[in-house]
Amino acid sequence: MEYSFCECEFDPDNVQCLCGEDFDASEWSWEEPSCHSPIRLSCNQREVLFNPTVSVGTAAVKGTVPFMAGRQYLWEIKMLSTIHGTDVVVGVGTAHVNLSAYSQKFIALLGNDSESWGLSYRGDIIHGGIRTSYGPQFGKGSIVGVHLNMWTGTLEFYLNRRRLGVAFKLMKNQVLYPMISSTIGNSSMRLVTTMSWPASLELSCLQSISAMPQLSNIPGLRAMWGKTFWWQQATEMKKKVEENALSEAVEYELEIISSDEEEQERIMLRSRRILRNRNNQRRRHAAQC
Repeated sequence: MEYSFCECEFDPDNVQCLCGEDFDASEWSWEEPSCHSPIRLSCNQREVLFNPTVSVGTAAVKGTVPFMAGRQYLWEIKMLSTIHGTDVVVGVGTAHVNLSAYSQKFIALLGNDSESWGLSYRGDIIHGGIRTSYGPQFGKGSIVGVHLNMWTGTLEFYLNRRRLGVAFKLMKNQVLYPMISSTIGNSSMRLVTTMSWPASLELSCLQSISAMPQLSNIPGLRAMWGKTFWWQQATEMKKKVEENALSEAVEYELEIISSDEEEQERIMLRSRRILRNRNNQRRRHAAQC
């Protein structure tokens, strides 16, 4: 399975490339840990090293800025080292989360209680100690995006700038902090993007339009998306990539067996069935969210 955002050749220990780090947006960083913490910060407190020597439990850190009502927040975290073991979790939590509670125990800290919500590297979302299957796994080189809408109270995740859908609801009456946790020794992550906007009619309209690809050619719309709200295009971009790849595969098969009309018809019917099933899956997922 491919995890990485890019195709760069990585150092055996850490990701050194800067792919995907082209958005110059930095509104907050990670909170300075105590002197006895198993966490080390660098690069203006944007890069985190968990358990620098050996891991004996779960290490976690939160952001310096609380997320307040009436705003939308987007941030991205790049996985710089190999991910394995008990768990690595990206998410949010309230000020009541005890980040050092499991320093001597291996556990998925974020989502283990009612005060935090997280996405595990295994592809599960976690809250209240309950894990639910949600999306693909992430690993070394992945960029995990988080979009928290404090106006509607929803939290959704992105993987390598592809939208995975709404993961949690009913979060609007909370004061939340971004958080990450890891049980792995000598594991590291880097905060690559942090942005926020006040809730507005403009942003709400863009979010509605992003779900309707037939409206994506409105003059000036793509320019507006590209400058600030590029992340709203992620779902449609993923859909186009999948459907284009399928179309290319179908055309290739048709070229190989162009003399057999019955086989051509069979392939076309199969491709339509695959696309129909994918669309049905998207609709079911949207209904569940």
